[in-house]
Amino acid sequence: MKHALIAFRKPIPLLLGVMFIFVLCDVSSATAAGSDDDLSHVQRVIHLASIFDAMSGVNTENARMALEMLMRNIMVRQSNRFHIQLDFLMEFDQAAEKITTGQYDLVVLPGLDYLQIRPKVDLVPRLILSKVDQPTEPLVLVTQPNETLKSLAKKDSPILMIDMGRFGETAKLWLDTVLLEAGLKPSHQIFTEIRRTQKPSHSVLPVFFGQVAACVVMESALKVLKELNPQIERRVQILKRSEDLVTLVLCATPWANKEDVDLVITEGINAMHDPKSRQALTMVQMKRFYPFQPEYMVATQNLYERFLRSMKKWGQ
Repeated sequence: MKHALIAFRKPIPLLLGVMFIFVLCDVSSATAAGSDDDLSHVQRVIHLASIFDAMSGVNTENARMALEMLMRNIMVRQSNRFHIQLDFLMEFDQAAEKITTGQYDLVVLPGLDYLQIRPKVDLVPRLILSKVDQPTEPLVLVTQPNETLKSLAKKDSPILMIDMGRFGETAKLWLDTVLLEAGLKPSHQIFTEIRRTQKPSHSVLPVFFGQVAACVVMESALKVLKELNPQIERRVQILKRSEDLVTLVLCATPWANKEDVDLVITEGINAMHDPKSRQALTMVQMKRFYPFQPEYMVATQNLYERFLRSMKKWGQ
C-alpha cells in the first residue's frame, strides 16, 4: 500500500506556539467502488506539494479525501496505474528551498506566491484552480458606507479582518499596494489590529455590525453573503476592488516527467465533466480547473510589480 506524508499544524494555547503533527495518509485508491484491485504493485508515483495554508478553511483531512476521490475516478480511465504522493509544506518561507530539492513533480501555489518563488525555481504554470466560473476573480475591500481610505487611516484603533494563511497574505499585499499608491501607510501601520479568519462570513459580518473598520475578501464570497442576507448590500460598501487575480496555480517543476504532468492536466480538465470529481473539488472549496494561459496571470503580475515599486518608494 502506498502512502503519502501529510503534515498539518494545530494551534496550542498560551505560549506553546505551533505544534507540527505528521500523519500517514493513504492516497491510493482502487479502480472503482467494490473493486478488489490492489495498487501495491504500482511503481508510477507523481509527487505533489502544496503550501499547507494555501486554502484557508480547508483542513488536511478534506484535502486527503478529495485527492482519494479524484484518484479513484481517474483510475477508472487509466490502464497504466499510478498514484499521487501529497506533501504539505508547512512554512512558505521554506517552500522554495524544499521545492528545489527536486523531489516534487507538481506544486500548488497561490498566484502571488508563484511569482515570489519563480526567481528561485523554474516552475511552469499548467492549471488554474478557481472558486468561480472563470479563471480569475477580484478581491474587495469592504467597509461601512461613506468610508474612504483617508477616513480609515484617521480612525481611532481600526481593526482589519482578512483570511488566514496565504490567501490572507495576498489580500494584505493588495491592500498595502492600494494604501501606498494613495499616499498612505501600509496596513500594519494604519490598523491597530489585523485579525485572521477562516470563513468570509467571519470577516464581513463584523463590518456589517460596525465591530471592525474593514475586511478584505474575494468578491464571490461577498456576493454569496449578500444573497443569504440582503441587508448586507445596504449596510456595507465595496470601497476598493482589485483586478481579476489568480487564486491558485498548479505548476510543473523542472524535474517533472512530461507524460505524468500531461496526464494530471488532462484528468484535471476531464474532472469538470464528472459529478464525483466536482464533489471532490467542492471539499477543498474549488469549482473549476482551467488550462493555464499567460494572459490569466497578467493582472497578478502587475499587482506584484506595483507592490514592489510602492514598497521601494516608501523605503522598505
